[in-house]
Amino acid sequence: GMIVNKLALSWNESIHFIVDDQFTLKRLKYDDAVLDKVDGSHAETAAEEFDIEFAIMTVELNAFIKQIIKAFGGIDSL
Repeated sequence: GMIVNKLALSWNESIHFIVDDQFTLKRLKYDDAVLDKVDGSHAETAAEEFDIEFAIMTVELNAFIKQIIKAFGGIDSL
C-alpha cells in the first residue's frame, strides 16, 4: 500500500510547514497575516522594522513550538 512520507500542515493559520516521516519540520513559512502585523507597525527605520518583525515572529514561533511538542507527547517523549 501507499504510505504518507510528507504532510503539509498549517498551525493557527499563521505558520505553514511540512512534517516528514521522521517528524522533521521543514519549510516553515509565516502566513501573510503575520507579516501584515509587521507592515502595520509604522517603523521609522529599517532597524526598527527588523526588531518588530523579529519580535512578532519569535512570539508566533514560540507558541508553535510549545504546541508541537505537546501534540507529540511532550518533551519527555522526544
